[in-house]
Amino acid sequence: MDLMQLISSLGFPIIACCACGWFIKYLTETHATEIRRLNEQHDTEVKELVNAINNNTMALNKLCERLGE
Repeated sequence: MDLMQLISSLGFPIIACCACGWFIKYLTETHATEIRRLNEQHDTEVKELVNAINNNTMALNKLCERLGE
């Protein structure tokens, strides 16, 4: 079916609403995918920070023990 025939039979507002609905669905799916990717990246960064903090805590504890002797 030709686009012009659809417009003439259904009307421009209905076709425009359908196009807008499709676009909103596309944007929502794209944003959801991007948010998932960013959350995974953030989780990795937080785990690395926790590891660094734990290592620094251990180093400080060793320094405190040596200074206390």
